[in-house]
Amino acid sequence: AGTLNLKGNTGHAFWGKEYVELKKTVGTINITGAVGDGMNINQYFLQKGGKVIIANVGDDGIQVSKTDDADDEDNGMVTIAAGSLDITTTATASKGLKAESDINITGGNSTIKTTGNGMWNTEKSETQACAAIKGDANITIGGDAVLSLTSTGSGGKGISCDSVFTL
Repeated sequence: AGTLNLKGNTGHAFWGKEYVELKKTVGTINITGAVGDGMNINQYFLQKGGKVIIANVGDDGIQVSKTDDADDEDNGMVTIAAGSLDITTTATASKGLKAESDINITGGNSTIKTTGNGMWNTEKSETQACAAIKGDANITIGGDAVLSLTSTGSGGKGISCDSVFTL
């Protein structure tokens, strides 16, 4: 319970080496700003409750990356089962909620707003733009999840899915 205020003056406001799980009893995590991501997590993010507020970040709101270990369970995944997310990003090609693997949203209330122009990624030879939700694999939205997604700027997308989208 309670409120945890975080600010990343030189990088991410929160960095997780492996699994990060917010349980039903979690209060509020308030990220008031970051030079990098609001939350940067390796392997897995699970939200079962609580409230996460992210604003004034220089890159993505929540980014979950895969590890190099093929045996890691749920590697690069995001699961939102309950609680609330309130994410606002303003940066070139920023993402509100980004996963290098699957995203599963089955509950909770999520309000995600991204603003920023697109860019050309010379390393990947592709254009990149803002997206409220970006999944590099499958995205599943169901249950009693409530989403409010806004993405503005050149090429902005509410949802960007690189594989199968299920509603």
